[in-house]
Amino acid sequence: DSVVCGLESGADDYLQKPFRSAELLVRIRAGERLLNLESRELTIFALARLVESRDNETGGHLERMREYARIIAEDLALQPEFESVIDGQYINLLYLTTPLHDIGKVGIPDSILRKAGQLTPDEWDVMKTHTLIGARTLDEVTAMHHNATYLAMARDIALTHHEHFDGGGYPHGLAGEDIPLCGRITAMADVYDALTSQRAYKQAFTHEEARLIIEQQRGRQFDPRIVDAFLRCQDRLQEAWRRLKDGVSLQTSRDAKPHPISQKPARKKLPQLDAAPAAPASGDAVLV
Repeated sequence: DSVVCGLESGADDYLQKPFRSAELLVRIRAGERLLNLESRELTIFALARLVESRDNETGGHLERMREYARIIAEDLALQPEFESVIDGQYINLLYLTTPLHDIGKVGIPDSILRKAGQLTPDEWDVMKTHTLIGARTLDEVTAMHHNATYLAMARDIALTHHEHFDGGGYPHGLAGEDIPLCGRITAMADVYDALTSQRAYKQAFTHEEARLIIEQQRGRQFDPRIVDAFLRCQDRLQEAWRRLKDGVSLQTSRDAKPHPISQKPARKKLPQLDAAPAAPASGDAVLV
């Protein structure tokens, strides 16, 4: 009865007497890890809410695209060429940090961010800087909180999710595997949700229409292997779309399915953030 009472009052664990000091130490360390995980989630949740606050449509977009990213990554993890790179920890971290891909948009003026019509070339140049602003913001957060190295993946995603596999994207014109894998996966998830969602300037495409567009961008905008993964898991993606299509506010794992987090593997060094953005490639406005 006392155990039940304690757990109902908010305890996460308990020890039965007599207990050994080694067991106590293990339980304490487990509790510390849990607190660290919750702190990470809350940090990312707070940052993602900044993005949500700028656009009423964003919450549903963030929830859907992180689900799409996870589904694609889970498929890639089964392929021999990715099995040494993508594991459960990588997938969970991708799921957690993908919602920060557009955090740099908090630095874009509303007159541009919420403009109903087509952007002018000058406005488009400003809009592209959200990738640089986002990466710089996450660098600053990491510098202030030295234990926030888990934001390294979020930083890569924010900076590179508009890079194209053929080098025609922005801000740095990276190509192929110079684009971090997390950025390549997020790019696919982002575009698929943009295509299949209704926006002020367009109606939603069907899944089949979106699939054809994505296939046409194989080896151009998207990594061919990620396009293959997209095609293999179409049923799961459509099921996720049906489940989340009405839009839900971004949730923490306290509200949704829990996802344990750990640091990602070592990553390649990316270009300095003060480099000038590259000019958009033809067709960018359709697929970004």
